[in-house]
Amino acid sequence: MDDQTKEMKDSVTTSLQKQSGGNGEGADIYALIKKQTPGFKMALPKDFDADRFTRLVLTALRGSEKLRSCNPASVLAAVMLSAQAGLEPNTPLHEASIIPFGREATFQIEYRGFLKLVWNSGLVARIDYDKVCENDHFVHKKGFEEVFEHEPLLKSDRGKAYAYYAQAELIGGGRALIVKSLDDVKKHAIRFSKSYKKGPWQTDFDSMAIKTCLKELCDKKLPKKTTNEALKFHNIVARDGTVSKLTDHQISASEMGELLKTDEIESEAVYEDVPEETKTDTAAPPEFFITQINQATTKKAVDGILNNNAVQALGKEAKEKVDKAGMERIKELTAKE
Repeated sequence: MDDQTKEMKDSVTTSLQKQSGGNGEGADIYALIKKQTPGFKMALPKDFDADRFTRLVLTALRGSEKLRSCNPASVLAAVMLSAQAGLEPNTPLHEASIIPFGREATFQIEYRGFLKLVWNSGLVARIDYDKVCENDHFVHKKGFEEVFEHEPLLKSDRGKAYAYYAQAELIGGGRALIVKSLDDVKKHAIRFSKSYKKGPWQTDFDSMAIKTCLKELCDKKLPKKTTNEALKFHNIVARDGTVSKLTDHQISASEMGELLKTDEIESEAVYEDVPEETKTDTAAPPEFFITQINQATTKKAVDGILNNNAVQALGKEAKEKVDKAGMERIKELTAKE
């Protein structure tokens, strides 16, 4: 790096990292995010409002002093990845989170985000996940004639969980399945999570275990197709839990309002989990499933969502909303045939 480039980088970085007191706190990172709104529009799916996405990011920054104190370049890079994934960051939908890891911002996909990505990938017709408890009926035999049966006990206490799974019925036939024992899940958490002893693994273990299964299903079991949506899907899954980096040129260019390209952002894994304060209940709101239904392109995909265990577990009023949206979407798709 020559002296002129280093001087420009130092100047820009100093400008970006200003954190003045009072109402002006974080003003420069706010300006940087606003300047990239056209870039977000290019990265976001067509049905996403870029201005709304920018407002969500700004709200997240205003609500987290630790995030505002992160390297602004890492914040911007993480936001761009969230835009490319089409996931709302740091919202009650819990699709994705941008969280501080020391002085760097990390992009984290939450389990609802994984579900959304899988549905939008065009790879699956149905997806299901659950925990397996001591009093459930459960049979799993591996092999070319694999056997998988799970019947949760609903009339009395299911007992303690001893395994978790995620499975998908693939478009065109076939099934992808991940089953992990409780011990395997714990070993994974201890190895890859620095917050295992105090974070969501202690307060929301089931959700974290299901996310682990979903991520492994996405990364290791779903087919690696070369369609645009499939390639984007696998690229985003690979960047989950990473600190993303911008080059000196990207830092300077973004300060001057030039648009970033997500495929030029380098990422480095840090294996950190979404912190406890970003979590709420484990049940997805009906709006989450309604969004998936409205984005479904086949009646079979809509049917798969409606028959998902998570939908079946919704309260009566919430389930009625989802069922109504499903029937309306099926009518729309039938009319287009």
